[in-house]
Amino acid sequence: MIENYEERIIENRRNLHMCPETGFNEYNTTKYIIECLKQYGIEYERINVDATGLVDDSTKQYFTRAGASLPSRVTTGVVATISGIESGKTVAIRGDIDGLNIPEETGLEFSSKNEGYMHACGHDCHTAMLLGAAKMLADNKDKIKGTVKLIFQPAEEGPAPGGARIVMESGLIDDVDAIFGIHVTPNIPTGYIEIPNTEAMAATDLFDIKIIGKGTHAMSPHLGIDPIYMASIIIGQFQGIIGREIDPIEKALISIGKIQGGTAFNAIPTEVNLLGTVRTFNENIRNAIFNKMENVVKGTTEMYGGSYEFTRLKGYSATINDKRMSMFVKKVCEGIKDISGVTMSDVPKLGGEDFSHYLETRQGAFIWLGCGGNEVSDKECLHNSRMVVDEDSLIIGSKLYKEIAIEYLNKEDF
Repeated sequence: MIENYEERIIENRRNLHMCPETGFNEYNTTKYIIECLKQYGIEYERINVDATGLVDDSTKQYFTRAGASLPSRVTTGVVATISGIESGKTVAIRGDIDGLNIPEETGLEFSSKNEGYMHACGHDCHTAMLLGAAKMLADNKDKIKGTVKLIFQPAEEGPAPGGARIVMESGLIDDVDAIFGIHVTPNIPTGYIEIPNTEAMAATDLFDIKIIGKGTHAMSPHLGIDPIYMASIIIGQFQGIIGREIDPIEKALISIGKIQGGTAFNAIPTEVNLLGTVRTFNENIRNAIFNKMENVVKGTTEMYGGSYEFTRLKGYSATINDKRMSMFVKKVCEGIKDISGVTMSDVPKLGGEDFSHYLETRQGAFIWLGCGGNEVSDKECLHNSRMVVDEDSLIIGSKLYKEIAIEYLNKEDF
């Protein structure tokens, strides 16, 4: 029975929670996963990928400035393999393993021991759930018709190109027919599941724009070229792109997260920097928005005699579920007694997920697992320094991973 695994899953989660590590630095986490897999008698391969040339220079420079550079060789993360008593298809279940550079403020007894870092997106839970599923599957090989690959993926949070791309470059999942991922969320009660029908998460691109003018004393703006004024026009026109040039049925946004320029109250600066993000679900609209944005910047700076530098940092693509796989997961959920309800959603989230890389070439689905306990109205959201999870949800997650894998392999019409 699944209850026999509960203590092990929670212990693993708490041990992992205390030692968060950021993307491609998950060395201790990888060691912990390997120790568990050895204890369970499960075969595994550690990821070992030459990452040279996987990102362009501008993207590499941006993440380096942010203190999160991509190593030349990635050696964090693990792919485990469990084969059944019969041959058949190969299915993958994925859990991400990296933490965030967010100082923890939960007050938990097992709070982060790595000062300034926290598992604020629940990846400790995903890893523990996947380890729990690994043990369950290893104990039920007689029910497996084919092969299950368990992906303990590094660097979902970045830096570019993200851990999913690295896993795919490793060649360790080339034989996978379908892939499924689960993500906890405290905004859904424990025992409830949300499955996106198709669109799950947005494409997440960044932009870094430098508006260049000519500095002058504030008393004589006519002698300079004001980049702050140009930036204010550009910001307003960006919202016009969304409101007047994109079909309102489409889901898209442009958000400015940082405006930087000037050093004194009485001096017009030489330049202003704008840093922000574009979120979309349609690839044509994704590219069209950036073309329109650069046209706005070009036209505005030319009008006022300035110049500009426009850098697009392409992020993860949109995460789009295969609708057939979403309906399959719904049916699996309905057979698990611990799951109280399932919602099929047509309302995607505008966050990003590198699970999209897998779904670009394989059928599969991305699933939301409620971990908010009985009341979610006062729960802190993901990426919050006070985020906590109801650990009862982890057992449900492990069982869902296990049942998805077994049921997929046993279905002959996939």
